[in-house]
Amino acid sequence: MLGILLPVILPLLPIAVDQPISAHLDVAPAPLVNAAVDEPEIWIAFPTEGQALTPVVLVGLDFANEGYAPRFGITPSIPLFQFGIDLPFLGQASLMVTTAPPAIFSGEVDLYLKKGLFGRESNRLTFTYL
Repeated sequence: MLGILLPVILPLLPIAVDQPISAHLDVAPAPLVNAAVDEPEIWIAFPTEGQALTPVVLVGLDFANEGYAPRFGITPSIPLFQFGIDLPFLGQASLMVTTAPPAIFSGEVDLYLKKGLFGRESNRLTFTYL
């Protein structure tokens, strides 16, 4: 009830002003609560070579349960299992299990994580199709 009456009553109260009100007020900027955005990082991919549908384990930082999908070159893969644990002063240690998607050609491709179509990406490792 007080929240409804205050906007109605306050403009009606007389206020004495000793100094003129300046048009330019100096306001300190509000501190940002979570200004640092953690970028995902892949530390280890095991194995680093294989055929299509080979299980691949990714270990790194800040990507578990955040919506990142592994990509082998331009081909996306599906995460089968994800696990993350928060570590003080480091971030979230992450583990992901996925499979290498089918590929037409053999050779080296970049293995990385990407969030959405135009989202953030992680660092890149090399995966070799046999």
